[in-house]
Amino acid sequence: MSQVGFVYIYIPSNKDEHIYNLAIISQAVSKVSRGIYFILKGDAKNTTVELIAQYYGEIASSSCNLKRRSFIVLPFDQDLLPDYINYLSETTDQNHPSEYILLEHNNQFPSEFGLKKVPLTISPEQMEEASKIEKEHYAFKPIDNNKRNTYGKFKNVCMGGTFDHVHLGHYLCFSQIAMIFNGKGSIIVGISDGDLLKDKTDKELLQSFDKRKVNFEHCMIQIHPQILLPSKKHKTEYTFDIMQLFEPYGPTVTYEDIEALVVSEETEKGGHSVNKKRVEKGMKEVELFVAPVIRPRGSNCKLSSSQIRQELSKK
Repeated sequence: MSQVGFVYIYIPSNKDEHIYNLAIISQAVSKVSRGIYFILKGDAKNTTVELIAQYYGEIASSSCNLKRRSFIVLPFDQDLLPDYINYLSETTDQNHPSEYILLEHNNQFPSEFGLKKVPLTISPEQMEEASKIEKEHYAFKPIDNNKRNTYGKFKNVCMGGTFDHVHLGHYLCFSQIAMIFNGKGSIIVGISDGDLLKDKTDKELLQSFDKRKVNFEHCMIQIHPQILLPSKKHKTEYTFDIMQLFEPYGPTVTYEDIEALVVSEETEKGGHSVNKKRVEKGMKEVELFVAPVIRPRGSNCKLSSSQIRQELSKK
């Protein structure tokens, strides 16, 4: 039976805590065969997409196994954990059941949840290596108040893309949406289809629109269970407004209530074009949030759907 692991890591307030997290991440990703969830603890407003990008970069550097799903999970109440595990069990491949385990360090996890505990220890040598990694690749940066004030600020947020064979780069964009969404309106998504896909490499291996739509919803819930998890104890107040996108602008120039648009560094130019179109139509500009590129150490692990399809084409 394959294993899925949970690890708690604290949102760092200083460089030493950040280095410790990097050490935990680099050790943890090799301990499980199927997936791992790094659950952030602390004040959610102290989380930044730049910090999450660094941690995803270390995940990618430590393991290029594209089948292993690794999520940085935004803080949530511990009493939601049973519902969270049930949701993960119900939405994964039933033909390949998983054992859920706790990778424990510093006795951070309540014992009453009954998860099998696997100790995760960090040696002085591993801390020294993590310190070097922090210095050379993922320098700690204190949060600025402007970014802190955007957490949970917006009612209607939007993003567009292909979202084929979702990977860490997608997860980072999803995290940015989750961080600015207040849970009371809509996550509005345009998923590319039709002629927008005609120039994709290995396009015969593109997942269907329905598959990509479901994957988007599942990933969002896994990243931000506090607001998005369907639960008996927790009533959701949001909607996923997901539609096929047959031209570049889609809902961004027809939904006047959109307040924020998440883009990547590669698509930031398109975000400015959206605002130009909205102004031409007499609409208010949306606030742009740019998810940074994940930068793994070294160059052996390329984070792209095209790379995943290329690997699939060889089988």
